[in-house]
Order: sequence, then C-alpha cells, then structure tokens
Amino acid sequence: LPVCDGSLAARGFGYRGVNWGRADWSGRLTTEELHLRPLLLRRDSRELRLEGQLETGDFADRDRLDVRVTTPSWPLEDFATALKWDVQVSGLAQIAAAISGRRSAALGEAQATCPRGAAHGLPFQQLEARLKLAGRTVEVASLQARLGDGGVTFHGTVTDDETYDGLIAVRNVDLARLTESHPQWMQWSGRVSGDLVVQGTLARPIVEGRLQSPSTAWAGAPLGPTTLILRGDAQPTVGLALACRGAALDASMEGRVATLPPFTADLRLALRDTALSPVLTRFHPQLLRG
Repeated sequence: LPVCDGSLAARGFGYRGVNWGRADWSGRLTTEELHLRPLLLRRDSRELRLEGQLETGDFADRDRLDVRVTTPSWPLEDFATALKWDVQVSGLAQIAAAISGRRSAALGEAQATCPRGAAHGLPFQQLEARLKLAGRTVEVASLQARLGDGGVTFHGTVTDDETYDGLIAVRNVDLARLTESHPQWMQWSGRVSGDLVVQGTLARPIVEGRLQSPSTAWAGAPLGPTTLILRGDAQPTVGLALACRGAALDASMEGRVATLPPFTADLRLALRDTALSPVLTRFHPQLLRG
C-alpha cells in the first residue's frame, strides 16, 4: 500500500553534500519504491527535472531504477560533489540522461554541453560529452572542449574506482590563453599539440605521451621549438623529459613529478651554449646593467 500518494514541497533540500534548493515532488512512495512524477529541483532560477521510479531497498539488493534526468542549465560542481568525482570542475551545463538497471550497476546514456567553465583551474569553452553507463564502467564515447582557440578530446573508459583507459588528444592549444592570469614566472606562450595514452588511476597512472610546440616562450623569453615526453609506469610519480632547442637556447630537463598535490618534483636541468640574459632580464631588469 502507498505510504504517500500526492505531492510534497521542501526548501533547502540537501542530498549527498549538495543543497539543491527548492524541491517539488509529485508521485507515490511505498515501502519498496519511489515514483517521481516528477521531482523538480529549483535554485537560482534554474531547474533540474527527474522522472521515473526507483526501488528504496539496500544498495546492490533491491535497488532497481528507471530514471530520466534533464536540465537546461545546472552547475557541474554539484554533480561532481554528489557523484564523488575526483575532479575540480565548474560551469553551467545542459544535461539529458536516461538511467536504468540498478543503483549499484547503472545502465544508460547521458549527454552534456557546457558553454564555458574550468577543470582543475584550466578554463574551457564549448564542452560536449556523450557517456554510456555499463555497470561499474562509464564509456566516454566522446568528450571534447575548446581550450582557447585550440581543443582537447578524450575517448575511453572510467570505472567506479577511478581507473582510466583512454586517449587524450591535444590540438593547437594556446598556452598564453591558459596562463595569462598566472604570475609572470608561470606565464607561457606557444601552441601545443600531441597525444597521451592514460591507463590506471590518477595516483599511479600508466602514461605514454608526447606534446610538441614549434615555438614557445616562458615569461616572455623565447625558448624555441619544445618537446615534452611523459612516461608513467603505475608509480606515484611520472617521468618527464623536456627539451628546448632554439637559436639562443639549448636546454633539457629530466626527472619525475608526483601525480598528486603538492606535486613534488625531482628534476635536473642541463644548459648548452645558452645565453641567460633574455631570461634573467625578465625578472631583474637591473641585473645585467653595469
């Protein structure tokens, strides 16, 4: 027999660490199922709509569901918090998802678009994602975003224990657009392209990749053609080899960098037939004046 058949409203509705704002529910609640006809969440003039039904039993026991989720605009960070994504992301996204199966092994598809936002502090535009849910695995059928006037794509899979298996492609990304808000010593310029194969977890990744730029500059000082090679072998650090081969600079840097904050590093720098004045004068203009 129904426990409740009708409608309810609540303000300041909280769930999984997120305040979803006002909740308006119509449907039916029994001792075994919750029917959403629909559940509307509203906050800051935005609306998130959930329709369907789900069992209210224990996780991996009586936990079947058949739910559709739609919103024309909702903060991505709320989904990251509620779903416990290990990613720092922000932006307003349009989302449409159809989820069935079980809460413990969800099946379905989801699509999302986000005009602009940021991931781990990097600004992006025109993000588009198409996902397929298959139990413990999410297949990223396509994920692409603009970084400045360049772009990045990802294809692959992610499991519920955050194990990755995919390919990241970087095309013509303008470093100046990504670092223009940083302090001078962290500002880079140049256009970068390359591919990265990523497997395993972010803490201990297996990585193989190369990024290249025909011309880069650091803090305004020209470095010339630059190549960065990354290799990870399921350790808590990733090996890197950076080479800059310009007319006035012949430099290389090798070592390892930790995969998790604070990203401690053990690096060795080698210079050959290099003039230091173009770099030094960027930070101490009086240093080389006699």
